[in-house]
Amino acid sequence: MKAKKGYICVADWGEGFSSFKILDVSDPSSPIEVGRCEIRGSIIFDVYARYNYAYLADWIGSFRIINVSDPSRPKEVGHCKTRGAPHDVYVRRNYAYLANADGGLRILNVSDPSRPKEVDHWETQGATRGVYVRYNYAYLGDGIGGLRILNVSDPSRPKEVGHWETQGSVCGVYVRRNYAYLADWDGGFKILNVSDLSHPIEVGHYKKPHSAHNVYVRHNYAYLLDGDGGLRIIDVSNPSRPIEVGHCKTRGSARGVCVRYNYAYMADRTGGLRILNISNPSSLIEVGHYKGRITSVGHLLL
Repeated sequence: MKAKKGYICVADWGEGFSSFKILDVSDPSSPIEVGRCEIRGSIIFDVYARYNYAYLADWIGSFRIINVSDPSRPKEVGHCKTRGAPHDVYVRRNYAYLANADGGLRILNVSDPSRPKEVDHWETQGATRGVYVRYNYAYLGDGIGGLRILNVSDPSRPKEVGHWETQGSVCGVYVRRNYAYLADWDGGFKILNVSDLSHPIEVGHYKKPHSAHNVYVRHNYAYLLDGDGGLRIIDVSNPSRPIEVGHCKTRGSARGVCVRYNYAYMADRTGGLRILNISNPSSLIEVGHYKGRITSVGHLLL
């Protein structure tokens, strides 16, 4: 995830609106709100921050862009309606890739933040809830449709180049080097070798999670969001033998996580933002807390 010293952005769900907030976490034990932008009639499911902008996947059928160049005064500058219910967003270069559940993958040109415009879409078999883009390829968590790999070298003409079927429902995906890490609802945690994009192969599997819906990978660890099962830390140094080494229960449902240095920032839907010291993954220590109904925790700002 992208980083800026001391700041993190979150989506806080109220009644009939979401608040996009920027928190100062330079002291992890005492996160402080420094700016907010309230968005009526929205439920923000994901936040991706890049340079001076934050890109929001709004479950109520919208895509939003927030200017965060001044952390004390975030301001919505762009908005467009989109088919489906956006769950996840990834931004690369001048394009945003939206995982829109039954609306499939939507690709938007964001070169002009005030006028985001859809350039193409890709219909999927299942409900697309996760997307990760690496180089010229988009990896889609396509629910019961498994993992789909698209060539997006020309974003206006995506083309499927690989596919992996699942017995569960792939909700979240993270790609690092030659491996794709999948949060597979009902199917656990899966690791695929994707060195041959046309023939992904499962090489590792951890069955314990029963409602895995998102995953983030850093160094030799995967941080798995397991809903009411909390946050699970999986050692993936040997992709063929993923092993759980740490676990943190949640007050509500674990919705998202980002990691920076020795800290994990976890969105707990009813338990707020929880800041964990992860220097020893087998003994997680909560060092800070911000109250709220946090549905997403964004990338640290550049």
